[in-house]
Amino acid sequence: MMEAAVGIVGAALALLGIILTYIWRANGRYMRELREWQERVAHELLEGQRRLMEGQERLMEGQERIAEGIRSLQEGQERIVEGIRSLQEGQKEIARGIGEVARIAQEALRELRAR
Repeated sequence: MMEAAVGIVGAALALLGIILTYIWRANGRYMRELREWQERVAHELLEGQRRLMEGQERLMEGQERIAEGIRSLQEGQERIVEGIRSLQEGQKEIARGIGEVARIAQEALRELRAR
């Protein structure tokens, strides 16, 4: 009877060993899959960060180009304003010249009438 009990205990221990081996292997497989999943997620995160940084660089380049364009527009506007001022000064000079010509013409007419 003792031998049967020892045999049953031995069989139970063998069965327990098989179950524990299965659990150990399954746990190892799950841990490996979890590590692989973590590596994929980490890789995807790094890739996303890289893309984000590239996008930010392009955005900054675009903003710099826009700023350069705005500066160029402002310089152009300043040149236009300077041109308009020069044109106005020229028109004033022309008006003074026309006034002087008219004055001279009137004096010449007076002199001609006076003779």
